[in-house]
Amino acid sequence: MGFNLPPPGEQTNMNFRVETAALRTAKTRLKELGSDTSVATSYAIEHLDVSGADNGVLFVHVDNVCTDTRLKVLDVLSRLDSLLHDSGNELGLVARHYDQSDHNSLARMDAQIPPEPKIPKDERYVDDPVVDTAPEDPGDYVPEEHEDDEDGVIMAPGPFDPYTGGYGTGSGTGVQA
Repeated sequence: MGFNLPPPGEQTNMNFRVETAALRTAKTRLKELGSDTSVATSYAIEHLDVSGADNGVLFVHVDNVCTDTRLKVLDVLSRLDSLLHDSGNELGLVARHYDQSDHNSLARMDAQIPPEPKIPKDERYVDDPVVDTAPEDPGDYVPEEHEDDEDGVIMAPGPFDPYTGGYGTGSGTGVQA
């Protein structure tokens, strides 16, 4: 199994996204699980200890087996705690690496943009205030008088006749007079 890499010099479009917040959440959870091994360690210490009153041959054998088992279980739990904590730390470092990589990538792209665009002098924007050339409204506009209907609605003339260009006087033949 191999990768299909493009020939040298050919550019590829690789879309790759890492959710660094998820990596940090996993890091926290792994460290919590590592801390939970202390409960298992306490349980192993408490319950893998056999004590007896007789010092017979059978008891010595059982005591040796329990001691050996307890030591192996404690060793496994210690390594599991270390492994979970180390894995969590590595996930945190990976998250930091991807954040830094994204930051560096953005900085490289930003560096390619010139700080001031090269615009010809005759096309440059001049930051002068805009002169308003609209005439000042004297405020003395009075609308024309219209005939009102009995309900006070102003009626517009119409309808517009598209054939004659006038208001309702066309012949409807489509021929202008």
